[in-house]
Amino acid sequence: MVARKLPHRIVQGGTPGGAPPTDCGKTMLITDIGQTKKGRYSIFCDGEFYCSLHADVFAPSRLKTGAEIARGELDALHRRSELKITTDRALRLLSVRSYSAHGLRQKLAAYTDEESADAATARMAELGYINDLDYARRLCTDCINRKGFSAYRAKQALREKGIAREIIEQVMDERDDDPEPQIAAVVLRKYMRFLEDEKGFAKTTNALLRLGYRHGDIRRVLENLMEDAGYYDDWEE
Repeated sequence: MVARKLPHRIVQGGTPGGAPPTDCGKTMLITDIGQTKKGRYSIFCDGEFYCSLHADVFAPSRLKTGAEIARGELDALHRRSELKITTDRALRLLSVRSYSAHGLRQKLAAYTDEESADAATARMAELGYINDLDYARRLCTDCINRKGFSAYRAKQALREKGIAREIIEQVMDERDDDPEPQIAAVVLRKYMRFLEDEKGFAKTTNALLRLGYRHGDIRRVLENLMEDAGYYDDWEE
């Protein structure tokens, strides 16, 4: 049967916008079932579109045109379908890049209801596909080593990703970052040529401030490098 054009997506079985139905025991007549281009099944009850179901949920349900079904039963099938669809989406997202739990939940919530987004995120954590501690460690290392962030700015980046405070503190406690060689590495890579005049000195200082370094540390490093470009060669970052 050719699928009919569907109205707006229903995110919670039975009612638009996720409002819980008030008559879960009501019996409805399935008047039509159509298949969408995405392979899902559109369920029409009493002549109106009610919800769509994932094929893996529809197949074992044995729903058919002309059968009667309680609203609560169809709502439960719809919730299972939403969770299946959302879990599949989560797996696709994680196959491309890593996410924090907060980041994945936000991404999923753009396509489905909060309940399904939360449940799919929790399932990914159970399977070990997301791990906020591991994610935070890798993000922190990337911020400091590749982007040249200070430990303070890296901590901000972790907060922006929705990482829990206790995880952030654990990650930062595991590190022993000395700001001076970090600043020196950034300067030698990008700004050494600007230190020949006062304007360039100010430009470099402002750039390092934006990376989260303290003014006193910046000035000390710049003065050391201007005196001896190899001053930090023997320091360990």
